[in-house]
Amino acid sequence: MRDPIFFEELDRTVVDTNGVQRHDTFSYPYHLHPHTEFFVILEGEMTLLAGEEHVLKAGDAVLISPLVIHGYRSDGTVTFCSMVFEDPLFFDVPRMEEFGAGSCICFLDTERAFPDGELEDVLRAVLRYRKRNHRLLLTLYCRILLTLVLECAFAGDGRCRLTSAGGRDPVEQVAHDERSISAAVLPYIRAHYREKITLNDLARTLRSNRYTVSRVLNESFGASFSELVNRYRIREACALLEKTGDEVTKISEWVGYDTISTFNRNFLKFTGTTPRRYRSGGGGYQSNITDGVTKGL
Repeated sequence: MRDPIFFEELDRTVVDTNGVQRHDTFSYPYHLHPHTEFFVILEGEMTLLAGEEHVLKAGDAVLISPLVIHGYRSDGTVTFCSMVFEDPLFFDVPRMEEFGAGSCICFLDTERAFPDGELEDVLRAVLRYRKRNHRLLLTLYCRILLTLVLECAFAGDGRCRLTSAGGRDPVEQVAHDERSISAAVLPYIRAHYREKITLNDLARTLRSNRYTVSRVLNESFGASFSELVNRYRIREACALLEKTGDEVTKISEWVGYDTISTFNRNFLKFTGTTPRRYRSGGGGYQSNITDGVTKGL
């Protein structure tokens, strides 16, 4: 698997499909990403670290909603398959939050939940078309897989277990030390970017001080807190420009800017173009809010 990072938006398809992996021992430290993750154990055992420890055995699968801090550990031989989905791909498949689940993890025994083997068949198709690099059919079967799991998760018929991510706000899922600041900043920004938030606000939430938080952010992200907030706001503005017909002024207010001039200045800084040119096809924005976020996670 990749180094622990915030996964970037590579395109509007599956962000990361690792295929089947086998390890004699395996460890993947705490991390988070703004995407939905599906993880299934094929052989052996794995411990999911997400506030509490959850032992997963062969046939167990988990669906993890975006921005849940989690990790994995196995002391013995384990075979598994993991996928990370770019949510905008699923135009007609609601995000997990829209079911009222918030930051949650869905646990399911695949044999009990799908006794006819339909999930296994779809998973085999995903792996087959991944190997062939057939993006269209890979996308189609990933949609089917996610739909099957979501339907099972929220059917309320006892086929799976749905839990909140520790029952707490994402920022409160990690210990308040320097290593956790990098992991906590993106959930905090996502939750509050439309508000007037400052470095002092983040420091108080983390029970730290602004000088420590500022230093850790610069070491981990290579950017200040205000720059990270602006990057996230502009990323959200780009999505609204692509998906809605709202006026630019309305979009700028929606993502947290008091004045259109400040919005335009930051939009130009991070995209290299103006909002109107971006909407008309002149943009080439690649989300870089998480560039270089490897250190400290």
